[in-house]
Amino acid sequence: MLHKILFAITFFGATAAGFCQSKDTSYYQRPLAIVSYLKPIEISNGRYYYGPQRLNSPYSFEIPFYELNDQYVNLQFKRYKNLRRASELISLIPSLYFIYTISYRQYNNSTYWIVFGTSIAGSLTCSAIGNSYIKKAIEGYNVRIMNNKIGFSVQPLPNQTMAYGMGYTWEF
Repeated sequence: MLHKILFAITFFGATAAGFCQSKDTSYYQRPLAIVSYLKPIEISNGRYYYGPQRLNSPYSFEIPFYELNDQYVNLQFKRYKNLRRASELISLIPSLYFIYTISYRQYNNSTYWIVFGTSIAGSLTCSAIGNSYIKKAIEGYNVRIMNNKIGFSVQPLPNQTMAYGMGYTWEF
């Protein structure tokens, strides 16, 4: 019985070794190319850092995000930009309302303050949602630039047995 178990382990180990990903087999799939010079983005006390360099605006992430060329990260960043643009346009509404009412001499103080308060609430809401999207983009970016490696190794030993090994590395 023990011989059958050892034979099964050796057989499956040798079979697994035959299906391991090596460049000279048809089972090898080239991994996605991650640009090696990309650095992780860190958020500390509301400030953004790209490596040792402090960035003043989330728009500074556009180059690393597009260098990574990941669909999820680019989508989150695009949503952030769209919501920031909407926030800026909403904040223009009180000024446009004021110019319109003054030019037609229909100014109403209470209506102006309602428009002003509503536009502030809308602008802050769009900014808050946009900030959540930029955080999702940064998180997705950092996950995708990590160099995770999983390996499996089967090596023959001099005494006609097999040595099996597994490994996992995680690094930036």
